[in-house]
Amino acid sequence: MNVDSKFHYLTLILTIIQSLKTWISSNLLVEIHFYLLDRLRTFSVKPLLRSMHQNNKVIIGISAGSFVLQQNIDLVNVYTPQMNTVAMDHFEGMGLVDVEILPHFSKYCNRFENFEQRCVDYERYKNIHVMRINDGEGVLIRDNNIGIRI
Repeated sequence: MNVDSKFHYLTLILTIIQSLKTWISSNLLVEIHFYLLDRLRTFSVKPLLRSMHQNNKVIIGISAGSFVLQQNIDLVNVYTPQMNTVAMDHFEGMGLVDVEILPHFSKYCNRFENFEQRCVDYERYKNIHVMRINDGEGVLIRDNNIGIRI
C-alpha cells in the first residue's frame, strides 16, 4: 500500500470516527449498531477490512463493533428493530467472521423480558449457535479457532 492509499484510509477512518462522535452526542448509544453499519457501508470500508483480515491484521470489534464484523446484524434487529433509525432494509454485515456474538449477555438478561428465550428462538430459526459473552469477556478468533477469553 503506498503513502497516498494509507493517507486516504486514515482520512476515511477519521471521518467515520468524527461522524460517529457527532451522532453519539445526539442519540442513544444503543442505536449505534444500525448507524455504525450504515456508516461503514456508506464509506465502503468492507474492502479495507477484508484486506486487513486477509493480511492477518488484528481487527477488534467491541460491543456494536462485534456485531458489524459478523455476517449480519439480524440478531440486533430481533431485539431492537425500533432502533433502526437509518431505515436499513437489509442487515448484511462486514462478513469477517462466521460466528454470531451476543455481547453484554448477563447485563441484558435482567433488563429485557425474555432476553434468553429470544436468543434461543433465533438460534432455532437460523439453525446456528450464538456465543453469549459477558462484559469483560471477548472472542478470540485465530486460524479458524474460536474461543471466549477473559
